[in-house]
Amino acid sequence: MMSNDYHDYVIKDGKLVGKFEEMYQNCDDPWDRAKLSGNSQTDWLLHRACSVIVAESDVCRAIDLGCGIGQSVRAITPIADLVAGIDISKTAIAQASEALPNHTFAVGDLRTFMVGADDCGKIDLDEFNTLILCHLTWYILDDLAEFRAWLAENWAGRYLVHVLAVYAPGVQRHGTDMFTDHAGILHWFACDYLEHGQMTQTVDGRDLELSYFLARVPGGGEIK
Repeated sequence: MMSNDYHDYVIKDGKLVGKFEEMYQNCDDPWDRAKLSGNSQTDWLLHRACSVIVAESDVCRAIDLGCGIGQSVRAITPIADLVAGIDISKTAIAQASEALPNHTFAVGDLRTFMVGADDCGKIDLDEFNTLILCHLTWYILDDLAEFRAWLAENWAGRYLVHVLAVYAPGVQRHGTDMFTDHAGILHWFACDYLEHGQMTQTVDGRDLELSYFLARVPGGGEIK
């Protein structure tokens, strides 16, 4: 019998499992995003970031990397002018496309996104000014340095929105060689931060700390 606990498919015992297709086939609401819809600090942060972008640039046209079943897309739809989502799971993309038919969704991982391959090729990057990484970064650590270089070459001057759960000292076991807290995340991405901070989301009596930033990717073809 397959597990309906999403932890069994993502990170377990400090190691990346990465069975996201199986997770979406067997777990109705990973990360409780649908359950918390309308009462989620994550959704509030994403909506806020898009509002700031609209105030500064008149429009927010966002691509949600690792969009899952579309909860982040749904959260920013009222404020964003254009939204697309990309996820490695065909099941997740099918569900997102059915639930949000007015948006564009594509199957792909971070690498196919960066080179515009396969289904990701139908998303024209020139139409967008914002990239969203929402609860994704722990799962793409192996490609994160390449992604940072890609940002410098391809996304300079445009916006990056980042939301990620962080953990108390001694709790985190995965990715500790890269960063372990909010300050470390800011140091790693080294962008021009418009705002950043850490907030607490309570889920079923358990506090989850969220690291957040809204930034412009530095120009000049390099990360500072």
